[in-house]
Amino acid sequence: MDITEILKERGEQYGEAWKISSELMDKMLPKTPEKPYDHDIRSSLYFYPWVMILGKLARAIANPNFLDNWRDIIGYATLVLNDLESRNINHA
Repeated sequence: MDITEILKERGEQYGEAWKISSELMDKMLPKTPEKPYDHDIRSSLYFYPWVMILGKLARAIANPNFLDNWRDIIGYATLVLNDLESRNINHA
């Protein structure tokens, strides 16, 4: 399957979920220097899984019955959880 076919298939299944993910990130990661938290998620070890989970959530909105989206979310969350637990990190 070439990239055109893949994009057509994904477009039929998810619409423009990739744009929804981008819009969510823009809203969640303000461009101003003020931060509502004491850390910057962009410099976090967990930024990539966070972005991937956001993308999978956008896909799940477009197609909530596709089980792989939910499995992927669980998978990324489990990777982060396992890493945090292995480093004995327990933040409230």
